Amino acid sequence: MNLIEKINLSGKVYGAVDGAAHLLLVQQAADRGKLVYVARDDARMAQMQQGIAALDPAIDIQLLPAWDCLPYDRVSPHAAITSQRIETLSGLYGRAGECPEQADIPSKQIILTTINSWMQKVPPLAFFAENCLSLHAGQEIAQTDITEFLARNGFMRTQTVREFGEFSLRGGILDIFASTLSPPVRLDFFGDEIESIRYFDALSQRSEGDAGHLTIHPASEFCLNDEIISQFRQRYLALFGSKAARDPLYEAVSAGQTPAGIEHWLCLLHAELVPLSACLAGWTCLFDVDCLPSATARCVQISDFYTARLEAISDKEESVYRPLPAEEIYLNLDEINSLEARENTSFLFNFAAPDGADWPDIKARLAPHFHKAAVAQDRPVAIAAQHIKTECSKKAVILCAGNEAAVTRLTELFAAEMGTAPQGAAGLDQITAAGCYVMVWPLETGFETPDALVLSEQDIFGARMSRPTGRRRRADNFLREVSSLEVGDL
Repeated sequence: MNLIEKINLSGKVYGAVDGAAHLLLVQQAADRGKLVYVARDDARMAQMQQGIAALDPAIDIQLLPAWDCLPYDRVSPHAAITSQRIETLSGLYGRAGECPEQADIPSKQIILTTINSWMQKVPPLAFFAENCLSLHAGQEIAQTDITEFLARNGFMRTQTVREFGEFSLRGGILDIFASTLSPPVRLDFFGDEIESIRYFDALSQRSEGDAGHLTIHPASEFCLNDEIISQFRQRYLALFGSKAARDPLYEAVSAGQTPAGIEHWLCLLHAELVPLSACLAGWTCLFDVDCLPSATARCVQISDFYTARLEAISDKEESVYRPLPAEEIYLNLDEINSLEARENTSFLFNFAAPDGADWPDIKARLAPHFHKAAVAQDRPVAIAAQHIKTECSKKAVILCAGNEAAVTRLTELFAAEMGTAPQGAAGLDQITAAGCYVMVWPLETGFETPDALVLSEQDIFGARMSRPTGRRRRADNFLREVSSLEVGDL
């Protein structure tokens, strides 16, 4: 059953209110196979991930977040974000040589990213294909070959592996924390043969389940080797002059070290950086509502930070921070505006199409808010139930809940009001006819189309009022702390 009108994408798509955009992405992923959605911010990207996963669990969703640091900052992006970006970019670019592509490529794929990430240039295609290593149980490979690969690709050797980007070697056991998306792995060797590859807990160091195989990508979006260091030194001095040879950043990279914030000079560590759009040939791109205003604000922010860094150099001749020109790292506003002419690219709008406009409209409008219509004598649930009774005979009415507990609560409330309980649905494929359904679908506001009425909890009960709970200690941690006390500690 089509809950929204089936459309052919063009430059602009109207009527894409928040919840309806989830349905649009699911519909287009089924039709086109490969889809990229550019959200206006990280919160919106997370909402889209939850909504799409609830509607169609068969869709393969990959996230490509932007760095969580300001332009021209002194800190590096968080390790979890770096790991997520590398995982997605490696899958996007494909595998080559030692990293063959998996045979079972999902038929429906969606990459979720943000406008800040879209504006940020990325390493060239060959980088992720060349710096990849696949391992499996029974494979013969020397431990030194693996450790040398890890060292070249930004991994740090430690005594105990606890964080992403670390590895340790103890006799015939090699521990690697290769990705924040999965637990660290432990390789057991017999000579040069990998006997087993198992997950282990980073806190307790105990082995858990069998991993079977492991694919290792770089620990960062660059690699430091003799060739890259020489390239960095030459280009850094060419840009900033011979006085820059005394900069701490220049000296650290020359010594083979990885200083904090080195990512903000990423273009000096590669032959070139490329726009993300250049890596998405054959992918359909959808831009979220208000993406262009967000891009404009981002460009202003980048320009302000760049200007501030330049002014600091003029005040202090030997500044320790020398910013790269913005166009070396980010797209400019003209390049963003030119996206309207890109093939297979559409921009979403959450209002109706203008009169006479020849643009597709999925005809989704905001749902009624029953909590506003409630008076002292009538409860919001009673008003909503009366409206649902009228509508469910001609269209699908979906009650959306944030979790399974909320599904149970809504089912009981509306069963008492309507006499019949809403049908439970685990996905869109179970909504096949007109009627009343309830499902886990995290939505802030619902919407209405000619074929469906989707109601969120806030549409019925109003804005959720919650109070943050205090941090609770786990019982086992408490007992561990008590047992560590000795006489005289208090």
